[in-house]
Amino acid sequence: MPIHIIPYEEQYLLQSIAIWNEVVQEGISFPQLDLLKEADGHSFFSEQNDTGLAIEQETERVVGLYILHPNNIGRCGHLCNASYAVLPSFRGQGIGELLVKDCITEAVKKSYRILQFNAVVATNQVAIHLYKKLGFQQLGVIPGGFLMPDGSYEDIIPHYLDLTKMQSDSAAAYVDGSYNAVTKEYSYGMVILVDGQEITDSKKGSDLELAAMRNVAGEIKGAQAAMQYALDHGIKNLTIYYDYEGIAKWCLGEWKTNKQGTKAYKAFYEQAKQKVSISFVKVKAHSANHYNDMADALAKQAIGMS
Repeated sequence: MPIHIIPYEEQYLLQSIAIWNEVVQEGISFPQLDLLKEADGHSFFSEQNDTGLAIEQETERVVGLYILHPNNIGRCGHLCNASYAVLPSFRGQGIGELLVKDCITEAVKKSYRILQFNAVVATNQVAIHLYKKLGFQQLGVIPGGFLMPDGSYEDIIPHYLDLTKMQSDSAAAYVDGSYNAVTKEYSYGMVILVDGQEITDSKKGSDLELAAMRNVAGEIKGAQAAMQYALDHGIKNLTIYYDYEGIAKWCLGEWKTNKQGTKAYKAFYEQAKQKVSISFVKVKAHSANHYNDMADALAKQAIGMS
């Protein structure tokens, strides 16, 4: 079930409202009591610092979302807050983790220093386990801080993540590939986001066997270059954003590696993951994703197609 994360688009408004309202109606994790109305929905999602949608690739269905916004103002304006929602039928499949990781990446891009959750309900053990896995710290317990649907009061456990530490040992990489049919050269473009910096790289190649894979050769070389960067710079957590599905599927064993190029790519990933935690997020090609477009342009420039 391939999932890709995209920025909110108005065409997904009704699906996004339905997911949000379902969590509100459950009444066990969101503090809101009022349902989001269609008339207010677009402004609600579009006026956030960022709204990310988890899209099921085969159906283009929205199966989850997050919103990111400031948690305070002025001298505390560097603190941000977020909320996450996943359709009940899609829970337990890692979509929540993809959403949180993408949200963290966006928060770092926007120069936030702390991601704080104010009201994690103590009974929401799935979320608490995920936040612990991703490095969040608990801030204690507020007794009876959340009104449950049955009228009882449940404890809440505020959490925070120091994004300045995330910057030092985590990175996001956007990769893309291209091919020049005239010169028989392939290439990759890569944008690395780390420590608040944008680091770009591109390279072309002409190996005959790889060139037979056309732009796919560039795609896998770009992903491999991102992994090598993480290894060379002591990056512990790497998220690779890609638009060609094989980038993740070959690594994760969902596609067979029939060609020498894909076999070498899978072998490289198996070695790299011993030292780097690598996750994959699919982005929609040519969807006005700034960094994906940058990677695409870099790849084209490398083989003289800009």
